[in-house]
Amino acid sequence: MSVLKPLLLKLFGKRLYALPFVFFSIFFICAYKYVQKYFTTMSASEFLFFINTPLEGADKRLIHVFINKCLVNPLIYSILICYATEIISLPFNILKKQLNLPAFLGIVLQKVKKYETITLLILSILVSIFYLSKFSFLKELFAMHSAAYDTFYEQHFVQPAPQNIQFPHKKNLIVIVVESLEETFKNKDFFGQSLIPHLEQLEPEGIKFTNFQNGWSTTYTAASIMALFSGVPTNVIGKYFVNTYGETLSFLPEYYSLGNILQSNGYQTYSVQGSDARFSGLGNFLQTHGIEHLIADKEIKNEYHITKPRDDWGYNDNDVMDVSKKVVQNIDHSKPYFLLIQTLDTHANYETHIPNFGKFDNSWYNPIYNTNIQIYEFIKWLKTQPDYENTVVAIVGDHLRMGNNFPMPKERFVYNLFLNAPKPKNTVRTFSQIDLFPSILEAMGAKIKGHQLGLGISVFSNKKTLLERYPDTLAQKLSKRSKLSEELWKIK
Repeated sequence: MSVLKPLLLKLFGKRLYALPFVFFSIFFICAYKYVQKYFTTMSASEFLFFINTPLEGADKRLIHVFINKCLVNPLIYSILICYATEIISLPFNILKKQLNLPAFLGIVLQKVKKYETITLLILSILVSIFYLSKFSFLKELFAMHSAAYDTFYEQHFVQPAPQNIQFPHKKNLIVIVVESLEETFKNKDFFGQSLIPHLEQLEPEGIKFTNFQNGWSTTYTAASIMALFSGVPTNVIGKYFVNTYGETLSFLPEYYSLGNILQSNGYQTYSVQGSDARFSGLGNFLQTHGIEHLIADKEIKNEYHITKPRDDWGYNDNDVMDVSKKVVQNIDHSKPYFLLIQTLDTHANYETHIPNFGKFDNSWYNPIYNTNIQIYEFIKWLKTQPDYENTVVAIVGDHLRMGNNFPMPKERFVYNLFLNAPKPKNTVRTFSQIDLFPSILEAMGAKIKGHQLGLGISVFSNKKTLLERYPDTLAQKLSKRSKLSEELWKIK
C-alpha cells in the first residue's frame, strides 16, 4: 500500500481524498429519492427491522434499482465531478497553443483546480448533512435511543392468555391479506371508476369498518402480518442491531399469537403465498407462531405442480388463489381450519406478467383490478363448499400503497371486509393493524375478556381503540422506549 499510495496520488491528485466524500453526498441524495419512491412511510423501528431481516425472496428489481441508482450512478457522478477540470481542460490543453481564448480558459481552470479539493470536501459534507437530515426515520432513531423509558406500553398492554379466550363455536377462518389494498381504490371521482368493483359487489353481504389506518411500525407486509397475529407493532432496538432476524432466530418468542391460539384449540393451520417465505423472516415467524403448513413458492412449484414461470418476486395472484382452492379441498373438514392467504401482484412498482384486461390505460391499475377479480372468484367458489356458512373470511389490505408511481387522493384508508361475521353495533371506527388480532377472533364468535389482546382492541366491541383514544399522539407514544416492548421482541 505504501508503494501504491504515491502512484495513486500522482495519477489522481489530491482529489482522491475528496472522492469518497463526494460519493457519499451523492449516495445520500439518491438513497433519499429511493426511499421516497419505495418506502415513504417507514419508521425507525421498521428501518432497523428491515435491514436486520433476510433479503432472500425480495423483488430482484428493487435490489437492482438500488445498486444502479444508489451505488453505480453515484460512483460515476463522483468521478466526473472530482475530475471535471481535467476532463474539461483536456481539449483546451490541445488547442491553447493555437487560440488565445482556450489558453485563457486553461489558466482559469488551473486557478480553479487550486481550490477544487477543499471546495468539494466542504460542499460534499454540507450536502451529506442536509440529506441525512431529511431521513425522518433516522431522526426518530436517534430520538428513540436517547430518550428515557416510557410506561405507555405497560399501561395499555394485555398479555394474550388461553384463559382469556373462549370459543363457543369453532368456525373456520380464512384471512386474505391483500398487498397494498386500499379503500381509496373505490374513489370513482378520482380514478374515473372503481379499481375494485368486484370486491364492492361482495360488500353488501359482509361487514366493513371505516377508517382503517396505517399504524406505527406496521406499514409493510411482514410488520403488518405480525401485528395482525400479535396485536403489537414491530420493535427492533439498538442493542440487537448487529443480529439478524430470520431462519434461526425467533420473533416474539413464547408469545400467544393468533396462530398459536387457533392451533391450541384444535385448528389445522395453513399459509399460502406466492413469494419466498424467507423474505423479512416472515416464514420463520409464521412457523414459530402456530402455522403448521407453510406453502410458499417452492411448495407451489413442487407440491402443487404449477408449471407457469414465476415472476421476479413470486407466483402471481391467479396461481395463489388456485393453490388456495386446492388447500381448502384437501383439508380434513371434520376439524376446523385456519388459512392465511397473502397476495403480491398489487405491490407498488411491481410489474407482473398477469393477463392485461385492457380495463385501464394506466398499466398500474390493471394488477389491482385483476387481484380484485381473483379474490371475488375465490369467494364465489368458496360459497359452493358445504361449510362456507361456518367459515369467516376477512379480506384486509396489509398497508397503504407505498410507491408513488401514480397519484393518490389525500385521504386514504386501508381496505377491510368481513364475511359471515356477526353484525356489530357500530362500524364507524378508527383502527390499525394491531386491532385486527382481537377483531378477527371476535368475528369468529370468540369471547375475549375485555375485548383486547396485546395493544389491539376489537372493533366488533364498543371499546375504544388506542387510535380512537389518542388519534394524534399514538404513533409518538408507541415510538418511545418501553422495557416491556423490548422484552417481548428479544431474540432467542
